[in-house]
Amino acid sequence: MPQERYTLNILKETFALEVDRTVFDSMSFAAIPTNGESSLATRQERKSAQVQLPLTLLGLEIDSRGERAFPEMCKVFESGKIRLDRSNGEKMTVAKLREAAKYFRKPEQSLNQAFDSYAQEHFGRSYSDLIRNTKKAVITRFHVLFDNTVNLQPMEMTHDEHVAMRENFTHYPIWTSPEFLNEYCELADQGHVYSQYLAGVLLATVAGGFSKQCVRYLIMAYENKVPDAMAVLAEFCFLERDYFGAVQCALLSAYGGHVDSERLIRKCYGLMGMKVYQAANGIVFGNQVLTQALHESGYGRVIERLNKTSAEAH
Repeated sequence: MPQERYTLNILKETFALEVDRTVFDSMSFAAIPTNGESSLATRQERKSAQVQLPLTLLGLEIDSRGERAFPEMCKVFESGKIRLDRSNGEKMTVAKLREAAKYFRKPEQSLNQAFDSYAQEHFGRSYSDLIRNTKKAVITRFHVLFDNTVNLQPMEMTHDEHVAMRENFTHYPIWTSPEFLNEYCELADQGHVYSQYLAGVLLATVAGGFSKQCVRYLIMAYENKVPDAMAVLAEFCFLERDYFGAVQCALLSAYGGHVDSERLIRKCYGLMGMKVYQAANGIVFGNQVLTQALHESGYGRVIERLNKTSAEAH
């Protein structure tokens, strides 16, 4: 079955991004049952077991499901983006290493042998050791950043920041220093998926000054199956009063299995229903305009499938 692709036209068309439809069924972000009764063998079981990624140590301590899954969450990488350090100071991504190794591959070599041979020649160690040690260094650095990411109390925000968080986002406010935020972005660009999510959350909210730079990292995290990433992007669009963009993001989030996103869809429709627009055939309500725009943008099948799922559930 071909991968479904959708275009996100968000933030008043500042961004037009092609994204693959993602289903939140990763074992890395699932809470493994402790009673031994289920191995999460089916996609539906894995979807139901997905947990929110803890945002801080405090969140980790109070969420037993997230605490059990945390060690595995930290190990998830978008492998091709991992950057490797050469002895001459140059850097090379894993994707580039594989590409070069394939080019210089000898006829008698398997792909793994070609990767290993190239790594030994240019990095002085085996391919598996090179990847393992690089990942270990990134994860170690991530733990330092995570330990220095904290819950942000209302008295630590300005009035406008507090209102923005309260009225637009469902997760609690978090904070880290600008230096650590830059490091999160660096690790995210190296393919560390948990860092992609936290970089996006921090940039979207108080710590990042509600920056549109969050879009890039939240999309990365979404396509790497982080359950909450597209939901946060939907909330950021809602903050920017881009209801069309918010519903697009929330639809993809709900379609992937994040049921809480349906609340934001209803909220956007309620607000749009209070607006009226002049059309060629007369006055129309905003929710009608929104539905038409979604269908014209290719989201009609998503709406139909969600409606069907909702009807079956009741």
